[in-house]
Parts: sequence; structure tokens; C-alpha cells
Amino acid sequence: DKVKVQLKLEKGTSKEFKLKAKEFTKEFKVHGLKKPKELSAKDLIEGFNPKFTGVNGSGSLNLITKDAPKNLSNLSLSNYEFTVPNNGNLKNGDSIKLTIPQDLIDDINNNDSSSFKGKKTYTIEANDLPELNKLENISETLDRNNKLIKDEYNSSKYTKYKTENIDNYYKVDYDVSSDDYFDDDKEEGEKVSPASKIEPTKITLITAVKVTRTSEYNDPDVYYNYKGYKNYNLENNRLVKDDITEEVSTSSDEDSMNDLHDELTSDDYKKL
Repeated sequence: DKVKVQLKLEKGTSKEFKLKAKEFTKEFKVHGLKKPKELSAKDLIEGFNPKFTGVNGSGSLNLITKDAPKNLSNLSLSNYEFTVPNNGNLKNGDSIKLTIPQDLIDDINNNDSSSFKGKKTYTIEANDLPELNKLENISETLDRNNKLIKDEYNSSKYTKYKTENIDNYYKVDYDVSSDDYFDDDKEEGEKVSPASKIEPTKITLITAVKVTRTSEYNDPDVYYNYKGYKNYNLENNRLVKDDITEEVSTSSDEDSMNDLHDELTSDDYKKL
């Protein structure tokens, strides 16, 4: 660019203020300005260092602000929402097409040090999600459920219990203050904002059991329920029990396994 600079003096100004300045016109060529850095969808997504947490079949995407492009440091990156299809139910190998939010593109283009270029989408693949049933201590963890069941249904002189384990179920949580990490609205659950850190993965693991109760003067009574623990930490391919890990059980018995299964799936449990 060329810039023209012109100095004009009002009539009589030089004489009044005893100025020696003279009117002039001079043209300058602009140089030395840094070109705004161009950012693509790939630059942004890879800059957010995408990480997957949870387990295979119940994975979630995390976007981390730590390694985001430095020329975006003046933007509040956690305010932008990316839509992640099927988030919370991802499995290894899933292709995830991410679209850069339009408000982020607009703010980048309004940022003097950067500009957005190219298409708005970039595809990544889910990976590194562990298999829950192959964790190092999964058998030991399920044995804790068996102990709960045994202690609960301990036969006495007058009442006998027979138990049969039917299936094991699990649920992935991230916020121990809430039973459900993802919003009931699926669209809301698929919204992911960049964050400064990854929240710990919490696992609930339960065992569904058929209980037959008999007594001397009553007919056999058959019902179904579950017992287990919630808030295990998923760490280094193990489920780790700590101070916030606690027992969990059904609030009421069900008459059939189908009814219990429906109750569990409505509460976001999946079969192990």
C-alpha cells in the first residue's frame, strides 16, 4: 500500500507562531508489517490436542486449550462449542467430523494477528479407548459386587435365598456431583468446549441378580435387582477404588429381568 501524507498550514499561521515549516506532500510505501497468520480447521483441531476418555463404546472427546495457537491467547476459547456426533458413545475407529464454530471463525478474522482459511471441517478418529472387560483388575472389581450380593442375601434358619448373577452393567460418569454427565438432551450432550484440563473418568459397575426367596410358610418369591459400586477412577488400565467410591443398588425390586434391563438402559447403563 502507498500512503500519502500532506501538511497544510492555515494562512498566517507561520507568521503568527514564527514557524519555519513549509507545506508539503509526501508519499510513503507501507512495509515491515507482519502478515496475519493463516489458520485452518486442521491447525485449530490439532492445536486443541484432542484426547478421548472413557472406555471403548462409551468414549468422549476432549479439546485442551494448553497447546492452542498462541495468537488466539486473547480469545476465551472455552466459550466456543464444537458439536461432536455421538459423544459419550464413541468407540475406537469412529470417524468424527468436526466443524469449526462460525463465531470462532469470525473472532479469528477480527483478530489482527490471524485469519481463517480453507474449509470449516476436519475429521479425526477415536482412539486409545480401553476395553472395560479387559482392564487388569476387572475380575477383582466384579468380585466386590459378588460379596455385596452374598452379604445382602445371607440365608437364615427361616428364610433361604438363592441368587443367580444375570449380567454386569457399567456407566461412565465425569462429574461425581451428578448422576449424569451428559444432558438429557442429546444435542446438548454432543456440545464440547475446549477446556484447560481433562476431568477424571468415573465408572459405575454393577451386577444384575435374580433372587429366589423361600420360607417355610410361603411360596417362593422371585425378583430381580442389582448391586455394585459407583465412582471408580479409571487410571492406568485399572479401576481404582477411593474415598468417593460407594455402594449403589436398585431402589426397588423388579418382577422380570426385562423390566430391570429397561430400567438400567433408561439410566444410561450398558452391558459389560
